Amino acid sequence: MIPIPEMYQGGKLQGRSYRLREETRAIGSMDGKQDILSVPAGSIVTVIEESPKEPAMLLIAWGDKTVKMFRVDLIRRGDPLRKPAAKSAGH
Repeated sequence: MIPIPEMYQGGKLQGRSYRLREETRAIGSMDGKQDILSVPAGSIVTVIEESPKEPAMLLIAWGDKTVKMFRVDLIRRGDPLRKPAAKSAGH
């Protein structure tokens, strides 16, 4: 098992985007019912909410869907995407 860096065990992930290295399971709604979905490798997902009531779960934007994913799955199977550098004034 790959250890999770301490900074990710409860760190702020909201607003960060990741590219998944491998297929990852998520919980989403299909036809009004919750179901387990597979988010394919290569997908880009963005953390839209972290809940103190469910610290192990993250609310994720994936394309036009909103799904829940385990924090540990995202950290272990995703690579964080760098945010573009802010442009300085006058450039």
